Amino acid sequence: MDSARNPGISFVPIPWNKLARRRLRCLFKGIAPRILVFGNGVCQQLRIPVWQAPSGLVLQCFPSPSIQRVRFKRWNMSATDRVHTIPMNKLVLPYRVVVQLVDKDLLPVRLPGVLFQVTLFARQRNNFSLGPFASDPDGLVAIPRSDIDAEVASNYDSDLMGHSHGNDCTPLVEIRLLSTEDIARAVWARTTIWTSLSAGERDRWNSIEQLLTVYRNANNAKLCPDQSAPIRDDWERAGAEYAYNCVVVPI
Repeated sequence: MDSARNPGISFVPIPWNKLARRRLRCLFKGIAPRILVFGNGVCQQLRIPVWQAPSGLVLQCFPSPSIQRVRFKRWNMSATDRVHTIPMNKLVLPYRVVVQLVDKDLLPVRLPGVLFQVTLFARQRNNFSLGPFASDPDGLVAIPRSDIDAEVASNYDSDLMGHSHGNDCTPLVEIRLLSTEDIARAVWARTTIWTSLSAGERDRWNSIEQLLTVYRNANNAKLCPDQSAPIRDDWERAGAEYAYNCVVVPI
């Protein structure tokens, strides 16, 4: 697919990418967010690398099942023009995170045992699913850095090859209320497949029975999870403490 127009997109590097320059061409391999690419009157959505594209470049895309290649070729470009990479922000785990359950008027909802999950979005391989994190009698979910580190270690222990380094995740994270279906699946998995604590979980729980008790005693069934929007934020400040409100709707 060729396009004689300036693609007008930006390039975001990831650690294992390799840039090979030969004469008038630059070749890049990697994965990036889904964007629109136009060429020969055809518009397609491809998961391709994103480049800082100076004017006068020809974009050639070669999609394949596992990796896409993008080649930029000089076209009426001065010798001083170059393809520049844009530094990529990385995830910085916070010192502490708190989530307060509130109603639609932002008044505290005092309900213990409401379970949340934190998702770290990986640029490569699998996302990190951290949790459960439960609310206390005041409806406050407190997540210290030690619990975050323990859950990251648990993800590694359960699937080491399926996860890249946690610091290579995007700064964007998601905190969401677990549904009753999520909790039921977790109980089933922990009683049939993963029946013992992982390395990281042993820093949070004394036994698998204690973890199962947290799931089984959850009060999420008293709330409408589809009425609570997930909390999304960027974690990129060292030593930060983040505080959020989660609007919940009783059934």
